[in-house]
Order: sequence, then structure tokens, then C-alpha cells
Amino acid sequence: MVVLVGTNDSPEGRAALRAGAEEARRRGAELVWLNVGPRAVDPSWVPDGAREVVRPEHQDPEAALIDAASYEHAEVLVIGVRRRSPVGKFLMGSLVQRVILDSTVPVLAVKADPSP
Repeated sequence: MVVLVGTNDSPEGRAALRAGAEEARRRGAELVWLNVGPRAVDPSWVPDGAREVVRPEHQDPEAALIDAASYEHAEVLVIGVRRRSPVGKFLMGSLVQRVILDSTVPVLAVKADPSP
């Protein structure tokens, strides 16, 4: 059993890793993560024992997550979300929206902790 986390170097990515680790613990599953961002993820964010899947350089993040979920036989896919304006969604699309609509496994979308 696998819980796959799509993460990046952001508060939302960190929240996704935390939620994914909790979900993996709850299910007794392996935690696997995929960096969908352009920068490296802070290693201190990655829970001990988590395994990284590397995204092919030519593949967009959405397709990489969907493919990894299938290849890894993931039970659930965990992703971080942030609020985007309607204009922002129109101009740049929404990775989260595309993943939720195209995923063949359940998707757990988590928000980052609010700033103090």
C-alpha cells in the first residue's frame, strides 16, 4: 500500500508532506513523494523512511503525479492547495484542479497552516 504526495518548496508542499505522512501512518502504508516544483524540497520536511519518485524532466507536474499514482499503485494522492484568483486560474490553470479531475485514485487536498 502506498500514499503518494505531490509536493514542492512551499508552505502548501510542506502541509501535503505532513498530511501524507499522517495518512500513511493511519493506513499502515508506505509514504512516497514526488517534487512537482522547480526547486528542491527542503530535506528537513521529508519524513524519515519516505521514498522519493523523480519526475521525468520533460513531463509536466500533473501528468507526472497521475502516472506516479498508477505506477506506484497508490491508494491515495495527497496534494497541497492554495487560493488562486479566477484570473490566476484562467491564465495559468490549476495543477490541483487537473489532478483532481484526472486522477484514478482518491485525492486528499490540504491547505497550509495559516500564518500566525
